[in-house]
Amino acid sequence: MLNCVVADRFEAALKEAQAADDLIKSGTISEEDLAKNKPFLGVPFTTKDCIAVKDRSGSGANINGLPIKK
Repeated sequence: MLNCVVADRFEAALKEAQAADDLIKSGTISEEDLAKNKPFLGVPFTTKDCIAVKDRSGSGANINGLPIKK
């Protein structure tokens, strides 16, 4: 097993998932609009630390591996 996650945001992800569920259940946005404007709503993913993510530090592909606050 690889231990590749350098920073987690599990609590924020759970809150975002609940907000997505609430939005869908509310019916305020049609299924067609959700598919068109938010096609990846609720899809979890991981990304490399060289990709800029709000409120996360990463290497920024820095050759020295020093963290860069984004």
